[in-house]
Amino acid sequence: MANVCTKCGNNLYGNKTKCPFCGEPIGNSSRPSSTSGSKPTSSGSNLNSSSYKNTNPYSGYGENQKSTTNYSNSSSYDSGSAGWGILGFCVPILGIILYLVWQNDKPNTAKVCLNGALISIVIGFILGLFQACASIAAY
Repeated sequence: MANVCTKCGNNLYGNKTKCPFCGEPIGNSSRPSSTSGSKPTSSGSNLNSSSYKNTNPYSGYGENQKSTTNYSNSSSYDSGSAGWGILGFCVPILGIILYLVWQNDKPNTAKVCLNGALISIVIGFILGLFQACASIAAY
């Protein structure tokens, strides 16, 4: 049987200690949403889910689906910032490893890490060629 939050009026399922929508603590204060066959309260009215004002504008839309709230500090945050490219440039092996780890979860950041690593490898190879040519020309 579902309870109804006394603050926001959303249906609450399971054994929760607080409302996932508004954070109101749930205890003896939450009321059943279905009152068929229940006795009237002391004020003389039956309590049911229609007697609460629902202030959540998104309630009723996909209640059986998971929450899709994105938090900026969650692990799925994918900015692809230049800092990861600089890290990949300075430590190319780390850039390649981070690419392999993040290629499915954080594709933008993974691509930036790989680009930094590849640029570092190419520049290192070109500088190595110049150094080899300069050492051969010195003889």
